[in-house]
Amino acid sequence: MYDDYVCYVGPEAETAKVHAYWEGLVERLVSELGGKVVARAGTSSYQGWGSIAFIFARPTAEGLRIRAEASKIDVSAYLAQGEGGIDVAWDVLETDGSAYGVINWAYGTCGGCDLYMDLEDEERRQAFLGLVEVTKTEAEAIHRFNVTKSW
Repeated sequence: MYDDYVCYVGPEAETAKVHAYWEGLVERLVSELGGKVVARAGTSSYQGWGSIAFIFARPTAEGLRIRAEASKIDVSAYLAQGEGGIDVAWDVLETDGSAYGVINWAYGTCGGCDLYMDLEDEERRQAFLGLVEVTKTEAEAIHRFNVTKSW
């Protein structure tokens, strides 16, 4: 069914490419969140889907905000303190253990069939941020990755 379907799990997923549309944007977003890719899959055709699972490996304020929201832990006061607060927020969230994320997306070749094509850059970025699912374990992230990848 997926002639152009490619999947990588493990260390090679960090640098290998599946050539799915929007893959570069999602990689940059994962990096901005302080993430490191642990699995990726997708199709490299004119329409298809992509999926990336990642670990929140290095704390960034935005990555911590997303983790905190998913964990229902308020770390906003720490994040407002700047760099030192980021370290405290990271420590607080580590006790919750929500350290993994998954982003899945589908695409086409036109505005009517690709939800992201006609968006401005910041709108597109926010739309992809809204696709982040946070999980507590790598096994759960890989499970979400496996069951949600595709259209």
